[in-house]
Amino acid sequence: MDLVFPEYEEFHTKVVFYRIPKNAGTSLCKHLSHVNLLNFHKRDLRTKTKEPTYLKPDEFKDLLIGDNLRNYFSFCVVRNPWDRVVSAYSSCEDGVSFDSFCESGKANFFGIGKQVDWVSGKYPPKNILRFENLNHEFSEMIKKHRILNVYFDLPHDNKTIHHHYSKYYNLETEKIVADAFKEDVEAFGYSFKKEINVEDSSSSIII
Repeated sequence: MDLVFPEYEEFHTKVVFYRIPKNAGTSLCKHLSHVNLLNFHKRDLRTKTKEPTYLKPDEFKDLLIGDNLRNYFSFCVVRNPWDRVVSAYSSCEDGVSFDSFCESGKANFFGIGKQVDWVSGKYPPKNILRFENLNHEFSEMIKKHRILNVYFDLPHDNKTIHHHYSKYYNLETEKIVADAFKEDVEAFGYSFKKEINVEDSSSSIII
């Protein structure tokens, strides 16, 4: 059976991307370009909020298009919290150790926030992609929902190269992240996993 779209063009030519920090947002924003509805409003939003790029669902509704938000296709990307914290650390310019970074960041969720905050509200994202399988899931999403003018394959922008996230942790720092992001772990079913291939422990990560 054919999909039924709202009676206006924007549904499949514009999408709402809820950008969660450290979850491939740079690559996705660049790739979506003008298809990302937020791009049309960033200038106006600068007078209303300090972080226009990272609007949560209710903020997007209240600051931009109100209940009309329900008619747009929306999505976000979630990521293993332990991996996400390593990505945040890799972008840190303070020169501190990873242990110190974890100790100082536990009180404010490492400045990147809890992911569950981006999947709540009156009109939460209609699709949640996994960072760990992003290329495949993004491609399938674009095809399934017939989103026009977007290539199926994502570019690998804003990479950082580091060891598998498990290499950074000891029992104490592993627990710090588990406690700080308990809601994310439970909501998305993540767990701390050791690297399988110990001979090749480096990886390129889209941050």
